[in-house]
Amino acid sequence: ICGPGVQTCHGGSFTQPCQGEQTPVAEDGFLRCDGLDNDCDTCADNVWNDGVCEPLPPLTADVVFIIDRSGSMTGTIAAVVSAIQSWATNIGTNPNIRFALVNPTQRADTDGVAVTLGLSSYVAFNATMGGVTANGSDIEPMHYATQLVLSGALDAEIGFTSGSIRIIIAIHDEPATGNGNTVTGVQETTVCGAVPADTILAVITIPDYFPEWDLCTSSTAMPATAMELTSDAGTMLENLNLIVETPCF
Repeated sequence: ICGPGVQTCHGGSFTQPCQGEQTPVAEDGFLRCDGLDNDCDTCADNVWNDGVCEPLPPLTADVVFIIDRSGSMTGTIAAVVSAIQSWATNIGTNPNIRFALVNPTQRADTDGVAVTLGLSSYVAFNATMGGVTANGSDIEPMHYATQLVLSGALDAEIGFTSGSIRIIIAIHDEPATGNGNTVTGVQETTVCGAVPADTILAVITIPDYFPEWDLCTSSTAMPATAMELTSDAGTMLENLNLIVETPCF
């Protein structure tokens, strides 16, 4: 994992910094469970304690769903709710994983985004999800809502755990930048620039809108097989399982 780089000497002195070196990186977040010795101490995914390579403290994860609840979601909202409840139940028995819900369609004004539920146990979260329906505003600023969560503007309401992995999952079926959703001026580049290193951002939407998020999630458009919004709860559950695998927990 660690390795030297190359520095060029010209006229008796180094004219540029060392290129290509890999220095040790703290085994924080998902780096503590990737099977690699990122901090190069010969104790992969663990820590030395009096000469013994011991496990690090349990990894914690805060999962925040941002769900479009406008009328256009009528055909898929039941599958979304069912899949999320099943997925939360599957992994939520681990007390180190909590769940929150953000509503981008509860709009008192053009910038209104509401935290429906701060980070809670899967039991409380599933109870709240049971009341989610597609009857919200026809304007859903997904880029803006996602940027608010990523930038920390809603931290006080969401209640993130210090040092936790943050997993943000945005689900919608309309353009994030069309249909009046640019009222706040937040575009894809703004959202992507707000994604911290300790955060996973995943977007489930219809394929037509994958390009609106590809800068945030990968260098190419998101694969439809992994991230497509459908009315089939089983497929939606598979999508969620692809986004977050559970070995770390």
